[in-house]
Amino acid sequence: MGLSEFPVYVLSVRTFLDRHESIKEQALRLGFDPSWIFEHDADQLTTNDHEKFAEKSDLPDRTKSLVLKHFSAMQQVVGKEIPYALILEDDVIFFDDAQIRLEKIFSNLKPLSPGFLIFLGGADNKIDSRFLTLDRDSLVEAAITTTEAYIVDYEGCVRRLEHIERHGIELPSDHQLQMMDPLLGIKHYKIADPICAQGSITGLFDTKLDDSRKKHSKKFIKIRYVYNRFRRQVLPRFIRSFWK
Repeated sequence: MGLSEFPVYVLSVRTFLDRHESIKEQALRLGFDPSWIFEHDADQLTTNDHEKFAEKSDLPDRTKSLVLKHFSAMQQVVGKEIPYALILEDDVIFFDDAQIRLEKIFSNLKPLSPGFLIFLGGADNKIDSRFLTLDRDSLVEAAITTTEAYIVDYEGCVRRLEHIERHGIELPSDHQLQMMDPLLGIKHYKIADPICAQGSITGLFDTKLDDSRKKHSKKFIKIRYVYNRFRRQVLPRFIRSFWK
């Protein structure tokens, strides 16, 4: 299965034009047709939107907006009875070899038990020995850490939507999935070597959600990302290949 056959949902805000251009350029390069999720912008949240959150949730509107966009994409998957879909945040940056690697990952989805999530990002996350010993496109059972790019299946989306209908949304998108999915029997996987990163973490885009990151320049953020990626992933992989 190629990217042209795979539904791709992009979560964005109508005014984020620089991010739109980035996605369009990548869509052309990788060969996919993005379906944009623009509803639930922070300044347009309705009473009905707020009622989808648990009473104890005190998330700011901009965080609520993004969570709702994630679940709006999942509603599309369920409503259209789509077997699998790729969900992207608008600051995602795919690496040069992403197209070939994505097609390989897509071809290996059918053997997975229904109810799963495959996280494609986390380029500066700390990794353990499992990530160093496997083929770079292998799946490692591990929880999602951020939500810039991930694959979902129909069954997993059904379970999540039923859960939030009963219990409401409590947390930001990454923490909500970390908390909710194990309860619903939804397995999380990461690919052994990430194929993308967040532009707001690499310093390409100004962050819209992380207040602590807003205190730093984009140059500082870029240097921190490169440093973290090197010490957490590049260096361990080099050491492993050297000793191997």
